[in-house]
Amino acid sequence: FELKFKEIQIRMWLWRRTRYIHIKYRPQSLPSISTLHQHRANDLEEQLKCAENTAVALAERLKMKEDELLCLKSKANDLEEQLKCEENTAVAMAERLKMKEGELLCLKSKVNDLEGKVQVLSKRNIFRNRIVCMSFVLFVVSLFSLGKGENG
Repeated sequence: FELKFKEIQIRMWLWRRTRYIHIKYRPQSLPSISTLHQHRANDLEEQLKCAENTAVALAERLKMKEDELLCLKSKANDLEEQLKCEENTAVAMAERLKMKEGELLCLKSKVNDLEGKVQVLSKRNIFRNRIVCMSFVLFVVSLFSLGKGENG
């Protein structure tokens, strides 16, 4: 029974409290209620406009970022193609370098062969020049000796 009594006391206290709040904060006239609702409606409209403007701005930013992303993808593709082109050029230049090195080795071999032949020919020419020189000296000596014999 005592528990029931406490429960009733609490309910009465809550009822008085809520009644006091309702009475204290109750608007005095109906027009003030509609004004309050009008202000609230205006605030909500402003919030809605702000939200719409924010949504539009975010959509524009999203579009700009998507355009920027497409531009960057295009640039990346262009750079990949340029890189492939540069790699192909490097491969071609390496092949040309190998060919030129082969030609250079071939030319060095020819130069060595020709130098050997020139050395052989120059040795022959030196020997031939010595023979010609000796022949000329013998000819002159024989002329002088023949000339001395007739005159002498």
